[in-house]
Amino acid sequence: MSIVLREGTVVLHDEINSSPAALLLTSGDLAKSEYIRFLFMLWHIYDTLERALFEHREHPVIFHIYHPRVFSRATALSFDICHLLDTVTWQTDPSYVAFFNDIPAPVQEYCDRIAYLGRVDAPEEDVNLLASHAYVRYLGDLSGGQIIRKKIIKAYNLYDDGDGIAFYTFRTLDPRTGDRAAVPHEIRKIKDWFKAGLDESVTDPAVKVAIVEETKRGFIYNSEMFKCLDGAKSLSTEPLPKPSALVEFLTSNTGTTIGGIVALLLAAILSRSILSMAGRS
Repeated sequence: MSIVLREGTVVLHDEINSSPAALLLTSGDLAKSEYIRFLFMLWHIYDTLERALFEHREHPVIFHIYHPRVFSRATALSFDICHLLDTVTWQTDPSYVAFFNDIPAPVQEYCDRIAYLGRVDAPEEDVNLLASHAYVRYLGDLSGGQIIRKKIIKAYNLYDDGDGIAFYTFRTLDPRTGDRAAVPHEIRKIKDWFKAGLDESVTDPAVKVAIVEETKRGFIYNSEMFKCLDGAKSLSTEPLPKPSALVEFLTSNTGTTIGGIVALLLAAILSRSILSMAGRS
């Protein structure tokens, strides 16, 4: 099956290339207060996303990628924020109250989009698109997020097996391992499981196209969110792969699965915005 993407809608270059977050996080230049603010943003996004996924956990697509024991990032973010603020009631902390009273517009728009797709009476075609946002966030955390994890441990004097890094720590797929953190080869299994679930549940060509388009929208939401951080600066002047190259790949590989297509888009982002920064410290 060939998915033809309109070149004008492949928006991976200008929008994402200006994202500052990876450089700030991986170089350790982000002030601790701004990092906490970044976690506030992420908490709102994940809280919205995970409520929507729970609401539609029996939906034909969501069912195959829903695994709260492994994912559940909102809870993990709460633990990290409590540790970094040294409080057990972070939502009454003055820094969060100030944030909540003036939530950045890109964050609110991101949450509003997810909430709209996940509303109780949403039609199946809208709920399908929640998979796009789950992919962008969870697969990003499982990929480039693991590099960021190493950097923030150093930047904020945390410990590899201690508090403050729950967000970047995933349980394994095997429940027999309990709460043990997944090691690299198990992280790969989680990503493969997610992509396989998407491939199994999404077979309609029109649904595939819609999910890819929504995935690109998710990338833009994330890029705009990152620009809300103080001290933001451009990651690099080197461009991402040309949109035409992505279109050529997708239209010439008729056997490409939906998981593979979205993985390609994610890899294009991470290769420039996170993975290329791994050597900077």
